[in-house]
Parts: sequence; structure tokens; C-alpha cells
Amino acid sequence: MAVTIIYAAGAAGVTALALLARHERLLVKTRRQIILEPVRTLFHEAQFSSDGAGFPRIDGLYGGRHLKLEVIPDTMTVKRLPQLWLSVTALKPTNVGNAGFAVLIRPSGNDYYSLTQHMTVQLDPPREFPWECLVHGQSEASRTTLQAIKTVAGAVLADTKVKEIAVTQRGIRIVYQLAEGKRGQHLILRQTDFEGAALEPQLLAHLARELDALAAVLGIDLMEKNS
Repeated sequence: MAVTIIYAAGAAGVTALALLARHERLLVKTRRQIILEPVRTLFHEAQFSSDGAGFPRIDGLYGGRHLKLEVIPDTMTVKRLPQLWLSVTALKPTNVGNAGFAVLIRPSGNDYYSLTQHMTVQLDPPREFPWECLVHGQSEASRTTLQAIKTVAGAVLADTKVKEIAVTQRGIRIVYQLAEGKRGQHLILRQTDFEGAALEPQLLAHLARELDALAAVLGIDLMEKNS
């Protein structure tokens, strides 16, 4: 009888823990889904989606520009807490051809989201760039693009939350640190939760202006003609 009671109590405890864990996962997923909510109404002709983990995406017109926003969790950190990156891409054909480039700040070797690692020509960082960076180009011709944009790009990279800048034939991208994981949850529970993370309109406006500045150096107008 006593064994039966103990067994039942144990089973009930396991069930309660499972339900609690499921509830917590749903709460975390809900918090992820609203990260881009503050800027949702600022987009027109937009597509809204999320990945399987609940991290949102927006692809549409913002202030006349065709922007694609992606929220990227980075849990492959060793000495740092998990990072939440915001990728903002201005989707507008450029005139760089195969002379695009990308610069990654503080590379860790696990930057799976980075475009830098997909470019094969290593370039010397201009003195305008932070010292701890990796610069790759699509070809030797990328050196010309880098020289043309180095001053403006250096000013953008002076913001320590900027992780990557990339210029390709399809557009221009900035990857920005949006949030950092909670220490207790990461160290004790091994959970990745970015509670309170949100993209505020002021930050999106700032990043859009940075993209405008980078495009202007290349003679590109990011504004859609029919917007």
C-alpha cells in the first residue's frame, strides 16, 4: 500500500513538472513572437511569419524601403551569454556585381548566421574598422567596394552592438545585438529566454538610416519608386 502511494505521488510529481515545463515553453514562445510587435504597424504590403521556435520575421515596405527583418538566436556561445541578433536587410539590387563584401565583428567561429563566412577572399580591414574584425569579399574586386564604403561603414561599426555589415548584389544587411539571454536561466536551467526583448521604432529608424547611408555611398537609392 505504502509503495503504491509513493509510486502514485512520484508519478504525479513527474506529471506536474512536465506540465510546468510545457507551460514555460509556451510562455517563452509567446514572448518571442511579440519581439517585432512594436514595429509591425509601420510596415506595408508585408508578410509576417515565424520559425518553428517562435522567432518572428517581417518582409515588407518600411518608409518606402523594402526591408526584411529576422530575429536570430545565437546559443552557440562559449564564454558569453546567448545573444539575440536582429538582421535588417535592405532588399534592393546593387551595382557591386561579384564585388560584394562582409565584415564580422568579434568572430567566434560559430557565427552560423554570418554572410562573412560564405565569402572566400580575405581582405585587410581598413583603419576605420574596429581592430577585432574579419573582412571577406566575393572576389578580388571587392577591395574596390570596400575602399569606396570604408568611411561610412566604419562609422556604422563604431556602434558596439553592430555585429556584421554585408553588401551583396541583392542588397545591404546590418546585424545588430537586440538582447542578451538571462544569466540564471542559461547557467542553471540551460534555457534561452530573451524576456523583455523588443524592437523599438526608434532603433529600427536608426538602422534604416544607417542602411541609407551605406547605400548612398554606392549610388543606390533604397526608396521604392511606387511606394
